[in-house]
Amino acid sequence: MTKKILAVAMAALLMLSALSMSAFATEAVVDTTAAAVTEAPKELKLPHAKDPVVISEEDANAAVAAVEGNMNDYVAYISFGGDNANDGLSAEAPKKQLLAIDKNGVTSILHAAGGGTLVTVGKLYAGGSYAFPAFEKTLKITSNDGTTDF
Repeated sequence: MTKKILAVAMAALLMLSALSMSAFATEAVVDTTAAAVTEAPKELKLPHAKDPVVISEEDANAAVAAVEGNMNDYVAYISFGGDNANDGLSAEAPKKQLLAIDKNGVTSILHAAGGGTLVTVGKLYAGGSYAFPAFEKTLKITSNDGTTDF
């Protein structure tokens, strides 16, 4: 179910880009906790959109399949309490910062892998002017690595 909500949110952000709106200018928050979600949303109203963005369940499933089909299985970890001297390959040794691809943050190892999953161990703070580089494959950002929900 969480994958469907993520797909709906991603599709909505893509629609905003198509309308020449900044995806980062929206204050929309999608609650993806299991307790808050009972079924895939049929309609998502974004604050800056004139009309509600309506996405069918079929389109949501197609978006999930497209994202999952473009994933690789590389996983890197980041934590505000981490250290950039860590390798970032486990929850016990997370990187501290995103940084640019030519620096020693977690973004450099994910970029070298072509994408993957960025697991936040606790909170992730991104500066107001931070921009992720282009990745060959999907970059998934989550706080659940499949075994632990941080």
